[in-house]
Amino acid sequence: MVYVPEGQEFKTWHGLETVAGKTIKLNGENVPNVFPNIIEARFKLDGIDDSRLLTDSIDDDEAKSDNPLNGWKMILAEHSKGLIPLHVPKAGYVIHQNRMLFDSAMQSAIKVCGDKDVQIVTIGTLGNLSQFFLSISIRGHDSFTIKGRHAKQLHKVYLNLVSSHNGLTASAFLLAIIRMVCQNTVNAALADAIGNGTASVYKHSKESLGKITPEAFERALKAWLAAKESYLNTLQTFESVKMTVDGFKAFAAGVFTNEGSDELSTTSFNRVGEMVELFQRGKGNHGETLGDGVNAFTEYFTSGNGVGSTKVNPGKRVASANFGRGNDWKRLAIAIAANEKDFKATCKRGEILYVDKEKSLAASN
Repeated sequence: MVYVPEGQEFKTWHGLETVAGKTIKLNGENVPNVFPNIIEARFKLDGIDDSRLLTDSIDDDEAKSDNPLNGWKMILAEHSKGLIPLHVPKAGYVIHQNRMLFDSAMQSAIKVCGDKDVQIVTIGTLGNLSQFFLSISIRGHDSFTIKGRHAKQLHKVYLNLVSSHNGLTASAFLLAIIRMVCQNTVNAALADAIGNGTASVYKHSKESLGKITPEAFERALKAWLAAKESYLNTLQTFESVKMTVDGFKAFAAGVFTNEGSDELSTTSFNRVGEMVELFQRGKGNHGETLGDGVNAFTEYFTSGNGVGSTKVNPGKRVASANFGRGNDWKRLAIAIAANEKDFKATCKRGEILYVDKEKSLAASN
């Protein structure tokens, strides 16, 4: 169940969204069914000898509880049609209600950025009410625009919230470049934010309720926005570093190898060739700066051939863009570009290995 505001830009890749109206109201009143009451209950098992139940250990010397079922409970969602079983956790598991999480996220975003600049772009549930997610766009902080000879907008940024009632994930408040619309994008946004240090994760423990507050979310949001500005400044400096096509080939070949490499693989060589076009004519690129080079990596492993052909399922392309080696290379390209010493060493190695591979392939043909 995915709610979006009106507008072509809010459509999802899977086409399963429901339009909530011109906007999604900041109090959530026009998105029904995403705030079900989550309850817990103790239970008994019919036809099973409770004394045979094992709890934490299979150690023969561990004392058995008189009633092992006391250590467990069932989590259920209240629905208009009845109760939906979601999870059977340990007794210490604490429920994080969707409404409590939503209110903390919205209050913090509005306090930091103002209600006129906060817009809910998706909100919904997954897995029969077992998960809850929210993506917020904040005007003025919702995209990276790099200024140079040619201004370029690299990507959008979203303030996200995700939680589960089935043990799949802890609750998390995060800043990421991915709008949540499905399970793949939930996983991808979490990975992106955790990798960048822009995520606050709350396990379903007793002390968690005292940490999930608008004040805590506000502190995290302020820190992340400051970190985003620092990251933006780093990307901005890339625009002042001139780069030619040959320079990009050397840079890319160096990223695809390491200090101990004595050869560039044919696969990597071919990737570099495909990426040259993105360096020169990719989104916002003109083949002139290190910024174009970094952006070529981002585009190739986000929406280009690095995530599979256009015939590949969109969900798999999203997952490929945010997990595994391709995502590592995107991050590595930026990290190398940001370190002058590493950048020079990488380009020097890449130039030698690329030229050697080019000569080797020419000779074999």
